[in-house]
Amino acid sequence: GWEDQGWNSIKVGVFDRSESINYLLTVTKSDDRDAADALAERLGDLPLAIAQAAATARNGDLSLVQYLDRLDSYRSERVIRPVPGDYYTDDVATALCMAIEYALENLEDETKQAAQRQLAALALLAESGVPTRWLDPIIEQQDNREVQDTNRAEDETAHEALTELIHRSIVQQSADKSKRVTTIHRLEAEVWRDSWNESDRTDAFESAATLLAQVDIESFPSNDVASRRSDTLDLIEQLRSIGKQEHSRQLLRYEQITKTTFHAFLHAYNLRLAFEAIALKTTVKALQHVMGPDHPDTLILCNNLAGAYKSAGRLTQAITLYEQVLTDRTRILGNDHPQTLTSRNNLAYAYESAGRLTQAIALYEQVLTDRTRILGNDHPQTLSSRNNLAGAYQRSSLLDEAIQLFEQTLHDCIRVLGEAHPFTATVRENLEAAKRELEQQEEDSANEEREQED
Repeated sequence: GWEDQGWNSIKVGVFDRSESINYLLTVTKSDDRDAADALAERLGDLPLAIAQAAATARNGDLSLVQYLDRLDSYRSERVIRPVPGDYYTDDVATALCMAIEYALENLEDETKQAAQRQLAALALLAESGVPTRWLDPIIEQQDNREVQDTNRAEDETAHEALTELIHRSIVQQSADKSKRVTTIHRLEAEVWRDSWNESDRTDAFESAATLLAQVDIESFPSNDVASRRSDTLDLIEQLRSIGKQEHSRQLLRYEQITKTTFHAFLHAYNLRLAFEAIALKTTVKALQHVMGPDHPDTLILCNNLAGAYKSAGRLTQAITLYEQVLTDRTRILGNDHPQTLTSRNNLAYAYESAGRLTQAIALYEQVLTDRTRILGNDHPQTLSSRNNLAGAYQRSSLLDEAIQLFEQTLHDCIRVLGEAHPFTATVRENLEAAKRELEQQEEDSANEEREQED
């Protein structure tokens, strides 16, 4: 139905034979049209394969005839799996895999290792690409951006490795300096993954997991909100892709990925990226499958996802998920576990936000009773519970009860935390707001009585 949309359509296909031949001859500075024709035939005129073959021949100082010989010997030495598709022949897969290996063979040891780690991340993470600054921190320094805790020698090696991969046409880099992204063609990534043995695969997954774990949003100054938001959004996209892409799912078994998901939720909350954080639901569901529904980390992630729903105003979904987490934590951890009490408090807050005040007050009262019994009157969480319950009383127009509880909480906060503590200031503001509301209520009531007398 595309032709009915009123758009200009662009048909994307393979080169015609003359285009393939001319490209191969131009890049390799050759005049051997017969060899170029033979190579184009074997590669099905697929532009990606033609480009990689030409780059490999040029960088290896090979004639097209020599390249054809290497193509045959490479296939005979290795098991190369064909890639599904009309034009994706065994020779295409071989040419793509050979291009990567030849590029790596010409690098020094440390640079080669860095390039292998970069290729692993690109082959396993989001197919849309990886932020270049994660692969090459030197990019940040070239843009005159302040980056803390960098290792100059490692950064230089990473920069050299990525530069070589770009120069050898293995990876591509976006031209937009404000949002640099490095990508590898999906077909090339698939061929590269299929070439791994078990040891290669293990190293690749460890490299990808380590790269995400090293994303340090705290390295940016607290007032550099733009950079923090950018890294958080990119992290969410990578984690979402891992949960969605079948070839990436094994990454979910790495502890670094679970911790990185915690960090993504935390920074999304702090930066008010609730709608964006909801995209992690795919990742949370996949982690549930990997770790099991009763794993403590699974319950924390479900709680975090519920919090994202709540912050985004999707209260029905938030409440459903909070109720499930509370049920599971009560069953697994018991009624008195701190995480169970936190879940009960979170559910009460969601009820309050949804206007279900009777249910909210009942839960807040239960949490306060349990925290007082378990933690004592002066524990910060007990004081917080008292403040939450007073706030629910206020929203229910139970202003006398709210003021009495706010006054008690403020007295204890001053004694336990001190006058200058931020929470003490919060409780004081809440008390003053409740008193103003009561005064306004009494004034309105008095005005009503005067109107009735008149």
